[in-house]
Amino acid sequence: MCRLGADLNLLAATEVGGRGVMRAQLERLAELADLPRVTIQILPFSVGAHPGIQGPFTLFEFEADEMPDSLYLENPRGDSYSSNSPEESGRYLERFWELEDLAIKDRTVDLLRLLATRAEEGTDDLDRLVPPAE
Repeated sequence: MCRLGADLNLLAATEVGGRGVMRAQLERLAELADLPRVTIQILPFSVGAHPGIQGPFTLFEFEADEMPDSLYLENPRGDSYSSNSPEESGRYLERFWELEDLAIKDRTVDLLRLLATRAEEGTDDLDRLVPPAE
């Protein structure tokens, strides 16, 4: 079974390509969030500094015992790093759980659609639109 989990920080929702492109991207994320094996969680601006600010990471977890979890990191310079170390993968899994605790988990599809509408309208009050995480 394959499952995708992603945490999105609204700070990453920087307008590139115009408001129509941003709207289309947010609508596509809403479509994906509606799929049974896809989870998209949103980190609101109100979270402030958080564990994800250190940079993106991809952690592959495998159910088969003979396949160790695998960690992949990259940075803006294009350098990448991967590791099969259980200790290192565990640290990033903890970071993912911390992000998950801070994220908005419910009503993500509705929120993404509302953000898409606001992007098209040119409304830039995203920090007021997304309530603080509880």
